[in-house]
Amino acid sequence: MLSNRTQRYPERVAKRPPVDPDGSVGKMVEMIGERKRVLDLGCGDGSFAMHLTQRECDVVGIDLSPVAVEAARAYCTRAIVADLDGTPLSSLVDGASFDAIVCAGVLEHLRYPTRLLEEARAALRPGGFLIAAIPNVAHGAVRLKLLDGSFDYRELGILDDANLRFFTAKTVDELFVCAGYRVESMDRTRLPLFEPSTLVPPLIPTDYKSEIVESIRRDPECETLQFVVKASPLADDLATRAIAKRYLAVNTELANARVGYERLNAELTSRIDEGTVRLEGELGEALTALEAATRELDASRRTASALRDRLVGAERLNVALVSELYAALDAQRVSQATLEELEGVREDVERERARYRTLAALFVRHLGAAIDRTRTETTDLATRIDQIQTGRIWRFKNALRRIFKRGAAV
Repeated sequence: MLSNRTQRYPERVAKRPPVDPDGSVGKMVEMIGERKRVLDLGCGDGSFAMHLTQRECDVVGIDLSPVAVEAARAYCTRAIVADLDGTPLSSLVDGASFDAIVCAGVLEHLRYPTRLLEEARAALRPGGFLIAAIPNVAHGAVRLKLLDGSFDYRELGILDDANLRFFTAKTVDELFVCAGYRVESMDRTRLPLFEPSTLVPPLIPTDYKSEIVESIRRDPECETLQFVVKASPLADDLATRAIAKRYLAVNTELANARVGYERLNAELTSRIDEGTVRLEGELGEALTALEAATRELDASRRTASALRDRLVGAERLNVALVSELYAALDAQRVSQATLEELEGVREDVERERARYRTLAALFVRHLGAAIDRTRTETTDLATRIDQIQTGRIWRFKNALRRIFKRGAAV
């Protein structure tokens, strides 16, 4: 890690832009003030120390890169090459104490940032404080890229390829509490969501649905680029109490979450049970309706069968009447009794015909749309009966006319 960062370091710190009062450097310079003894952890080439010396501060710098430390000696009373992850801070400062300790863009590069903060507490004078600038991994640009399945490291910024840790507002607060500090203030530097910058992943606004962008914007930290933290060390007993308090708060939050889960689970179970009962009732009603339709279909089939039997009987009766009529024609005479009998038969035929039509209409009303095929078949049978009866009556009338004509001629 040392060799890689040393090789590229001059390219990353060569330019020194003027101090932006809304940037992290400007905010930290104001927090420190004037004429302070300052320990600059991760001092780089001395860019930050330069601003402090202009305010008559005495600065000691520590950095991993020998090249950067050599440049920093122009602004630091003492500049040390060291790996903050591997060397205890107390051995580097030789028991010296400071009014302020600065960790600007350092904690995210360490394997053990909590340990460094704990060691820094011993190097602070009474009333001293620690200042840190920490990138916000929950910036909206990173979150939108994660929706695309992208988490690509970059040379600078939030996804610096040398970062070992990533922080949000919550985890920054937890980091300082666990290390024995009270966070006095947490300021922010901002970068608008879709503003082009080398510090965040590049975005094309039209690649994302408006409702997704709005949901990201609802997070108050969506445009936070860095957290600028000022923290004061706590005594060991206070630090223990602070950690215990945080533990109790987390336990309370966990208990509330468990209660909420159980409530939601009970509500979901109740809804499932209600839905099951409702579906079972609807299924029972559907089965009952199906059984009723089946019974109605069976009854319709029986009615159709009875109509077929009546049709067969009517056809047989028609054959018999035709035979009798032909026999009467052959004899060329018809008695009054025969005429009366024929008239009675005609009336019977008319009654049968009316009854057949009534049965057919009743059958059609009860059968309905669910048994269209049976209704069609019944209608066909009624039509055939009607045709047979109509044909027989006409033949009967024609025969009577011929008989009367012959009788008149005699």
